Amino acid sequence: MSQLLSNVSVRVWHPQMSAAHVSSHLGLIPEYFRSIGEPRAAPNGRLLGGVNEQTYAWARLVYKERVELGMQLNACYEDLRERHAFIQEIVETGGEVEFYVSIFLKGLGGFRLEPGLVEKFAVLDIGLSVELYPDDE
Repeated sequence: MSQLLSNVSVRVWHPQMSAAHVSSHLGLIPEYFRSIGEPRAAPNGRLLGGVNEQTYAWARLVYKERVELGMQLNACYEDLRERHAFIQEIVETGGEVEFYVSIFLKGLGGFRLEPGLVEKFAVLDIGLSVELYPDDE
């Protein structure tokens, strides 16, 4: 498969845990986060009114690199695998963990995830979201 210009991130939502707790236990430094109960704010800090109804943390793992996506996602999985018990705790207590992939296309492109990698994600309770950004020519 071709190497695609991609971003890969981890995103976590949780109804009770704080963003600091999530990021420290996953060993990630979030680029953006908000914790349940804190005042709602835009990424630029502007207050939006009300409070966050859940925690959200987003950590970038790969930024606009040309990668073979299956291999890169496997490497990202391996980095989180040792934290399986905590990921299970997140999911079992109402949260969600996912790899979020952005792909920037200048033409046709694609990728394949091997069945074994999909199975690894399922065992670890990690979802996968993919967004495609076509060139605006």
